[in-house]
Amino acid sequence: MHENFNIFPFDKVEKGSKIILYGARTIGTEYLRQLQLLHYCEILFVIDRDYSSIPNILGVEVKNPQAVNDFDYDYIVVAVQTIFLESVLENLKLLNIPKGKIICSEIPKDNANGIFNLAQPSYSQYGDDLFILNTFKTLGINKPSYIDVGCHHPYLMSNTAILYSHGCRGINIDANPELIDNFIKERPEDINLNVGVSGKAGTLKFHILNSPGKSSFSMNQVEHYIKNMPEIEITKTIDVPAMPLMEIVNEYLDGKWPDFLDVDAEGLDFDILNNCDFSDDGPSLICVECYGEDVKKMNTMMTGRGYDVYCRLVANQFYLRNGLRERVLHLG
Repeated sequence: MHENFNIFPFDKVEKGSKIILYGARTIGTEYLRQLQLLHYCEILFVIDRDYSSIPNILGVEVKNPQAVNDFDYDYIVVAVQTIFLESVLENLKLLNIPKGKIICSEIPKDNANGIFNLAQPSYSQYGDDLFILNTFKTLGINKPSYIDVGCHHPYLMSNTAILYSHGCRGINIDANPELIDNFIKERPEDINLNVGVSGKAGTLKFHILNSPGKSSFSMNQVEHYIKNMPEIEITKTIDVPAMPLMEIVNEYLDGKWPDFLDVDAEGLDFDILNNCDFSDDGPSLICVECYGEDVKKMNTMMTGRGYDVYCRLVANQFYLRNGLRERVLHLG
């Protein structure tokens, strides 16, 4: 298991900023891969004192640290191990870099005593995982179990990575065979399934896009992406076995729902949840990605199935099982 996957300090750097990365080794590479995937910042170049032996990483040029004084930028983001941090900061001081332009982020560490460290960096796109931890902590559930439908990546933009790091275990499901291998490697104590989830069992056409997180069974969803994002294209279409979520719960969890259910199925979210039976103690907390008019439709369906609308965090709608909202908000 990769215990110290390094998350770019999204909470300290505004989207669209012009940045320079300091560090061309493991941490710098991990930061750069995340930024390229999300198109979050304009990356001018990387600097490293060993620049002569590392001409580039992931196609981005590596320069002498002194090059920073020849460019306009918003931040220098330090991407080195803690043992080198003091030396790097001293180097930046000698280059007369203003402190306000230097961003540092400590490597996330597991919390040995099992208590949630809510100050640690978020793995989620919008800090959803910290919100999830807060909710379960308030409910007195210290190690919530989970199902992550459309899990995508063990760490990047994951709502369950932080749960796994605290000893929680669950099921990760993704239809893309190119993605699930990462979970088998990085989440060996989870159940990792390469299947589709839909309203009924069968074989479905799965459209893999050049932005893997947007791959979908829904051609309508794919066409929407292509129309609004010209850089998106289908790389291939494959047949994938699909099954209802209830069947997965019955087969792998003896019919007992986990504490947390996360659904990001790129267009099939409503059908997946609408075909679930939550009458016998469903998940305490459900997170589903939905937008626009689909939010009202989802709210109506979920309230009719025993859930209260709890919160919205940018792209995700959260629902608490009836009776729990009052406990979390101390309304009772």
